[in-house]
Amino acid sequence: MIKQIDQTKVHVEFQTKRLVFNYYEHQSENNNQNIHYELILDLNGEIKPSESNWKVTSVKAEIKLRKVANYRWEKLEASPCNKPIITGVPMNSLSQASELKSSSNDNAKTKGMMRNWDELVKQVEKEDEQEEGGVEDLFRRIYSTGDENLRRAMNKSFVESNGTVLSTNWNDVGKGKVDVKPPDSCEYRKWNE
Repeated sequence: MIKQIDQTKVHVEFQTKRLVFNYYEHQSENNNQNIHYELILDLNGEIKPSESNWKVTSVKAEIKLRKVANYRWEKLEASPCNKPIITGVPMNSLSQASELKSSSNDNAKTKGMMRNWDELVKQVEKEDEQEEGGVEDLFRRIYSTGDENLRRAMNKSFVESNGTVLSTNWNDVGKGKVDVKPPDSCEYRKWNE
């Protein structure tokens, strides 16, 4: 490992299927050795040399390769059989993801490598709805998905009626005080009566 690399002594060459990294330091007065470090990598896939770059900092040399095909490489270096090892899902940008949506449905069924995430989200939401039950959860969902007027109507009607009325219509509730309306078989009394 070479530390404190001088950027002027580094040469990096990008080719479509190869990366060449050279570091050469001439001998100094204190040190009688020339240092030459060369790294040649046959890459697993093709890169765009004009869009690839490198930089040297005080602690490392950083090389960024721009791939031609946006697929995840299993390994950086090519395998001995000279076939690129490309696995997984293409790393498409968000703008390209919608174009790929219809073709990915067919590929997911045949290859088993891709997954339709939209379908998975719908399935999980459906399972959640089935697991949730009761009136309380229904009201919680209505409250959380409603607009500001719906929330105000629910809060005002519930508080003013001492929990006996729950309305979502702000036009009715906003006009005046909401009266207590106990169930048919019950009678409303104040606690001190």
